[in-house]
Amino acid sequence: MKSKLILTITAIIAILAVGTAFAAMGHHGPGHHQPGPFGLFSPKVVAQLHLNSAQTQSLDAIQSERKALFTQFRDQHQAMMTAFETALKSNNPDLRAQARQKDAAMDQMRDNMRKIQGDELNLYDSLTPQQKTVVRDALLKQISSMENHRDWKQGHSKPTTDSGPHTD
Repeated sequence: MKSKLILTITAIIAILAVGTAFAAMGHHGPGHHQPGPFGLFSPKVVAQLHLNSAQTQSLDAIQSERKALFTQFRDQHQAMMTAFETALKSNNPDLRAQARQKDAAMDQMRDNMRKIQGDELNLYDSLTPQQKTVVRDALLKQISSMENHRDWKQGHSKPTTDSGPHTD
């Protein structure tokens, strides 16, 4: 019974760790799976696009929305972690309630991220063919960097084989 409780608590902590990953999302360096804190439009890409005023206005709105979302999620995540810690200190924590709360927060985050993604894709659709080429080239470079990072990581995480004598 006690081991089941420990497994349940461990699982909940692992699930809440996903929240930490979402909170940190966009704060990756090159080679990670997310486009970064800027989505499709990093400052380097934007500098090359020479956006018109309507495009600039759309981008500003997207960036403001993204910043507000991450701030909201960070604060919400901190509040959930505090509530989780408080619940665990009680004699009979309701871990299911904590998991439901985490699930609801993650669902809301995903919905908000999908909206931002849709807004970014709408902005992409408004770009000229030359501007689209700049964005596509940046994404291809990012994919290449991600693959290089993965290859490097795989090369460094393979178990080494000991060619020395083995004794049983």
